[in-house]
Amino acid sequence: MKQIKEATYDLIHVIQESSLYVQYQECLGVLKKKKKVYAEYDEFRKQHYKLMRSQEDNFDEVEALQQKYRDVLMDHDVVAFMEATDRLTLALKEMYIDIADEIELDIDFVDEI
Repeated sequence: MKQIKEATYDLIHVIQESSLYVQYQECLGVLKKKKKVYAEYDEFRKQHYKLMRSQEDNFDEVEALQQKYRDVLMDHDVVAFMEATDRLTLALKEMYIDIADEIELDIDFVDEI
């Protein structure tokens, strides 16, 4: 287990040193300096996340939310942060998939739940 922990921390360090993570942190820092814009964007994210997690067909609600926060979502620094977030989360997702593909676990029963 010690070897796995060490490798995990090595991976964390590599991710933190990556250009994707550095850019994400830079964009977040710039955005947080714009306190009002960041607060509005953060509220949008909370509401959007709740809508996405619901099991209901809420296309109209999502569209209304996007319209409500249209000006914030058009802010250059918000757009840059969203793009940086997308790039980083996609890279992390691909990493998780690679790990899951290479580690064999007998969890087929999950499909039956």
